[in-house]
Amino acid sequence: MDHLTRPLGVIRRRTLLRALLGRPGGDGYRNIPVTGDAVGTARFGRLLLPSEIRLRERIPLRVVVAHDRSVADDVELRIAPQTWPLSITVSLVDVRPEDFLVEGPDAAVLTVPEDGDSGELAFTFIPQTLGPKVLLVRFEHDHEFCASHESEPRSSP
Repeated sequence: MDHLTRPLGVIRRRTLLRALLGRPGGDGYRNIPVTGDAVGTARFGRLLLPSEIRLRERIPLRVVVAHDRSVADDVELRIAPQTWPLSITVSLVDVRPEDFLVEGPDAAVLTVPEDGDSGELAFTFIPQTLGPKVLLVRFEHDHEFCASHESEPRSSP
């Protein structure tokens, strides 16, 4: 029992991850804005996927942290002023093995220069089933959450 005499229970992993990411349980959330009095440098997380994805074929999910917003789907990362270059950790979150197999690591670090874009980071997926799916990527700087970004790949036979 907690201090309000409510029973303590088990929290599902997916529910816990959504809560940690500031993401409610419902669908329809694409970019999660950073809230509060975040003051800092703006950079933009960009996810790039092939336009067509085939079942059981390797696909790259390319991630870049850009200096400027180029498309409306870029997610804004608010980063407190630091010494340059910045190190941004990019992690895959809650990838379901029944949807995708992930080849290689599920997290990596991008180096972001003060006056340009980061290099490109690629995660490799192999779709296992047809239908709509969601890939969620988390961005962190110095172990502090910056933002998360969703991509909805459509697979075809």
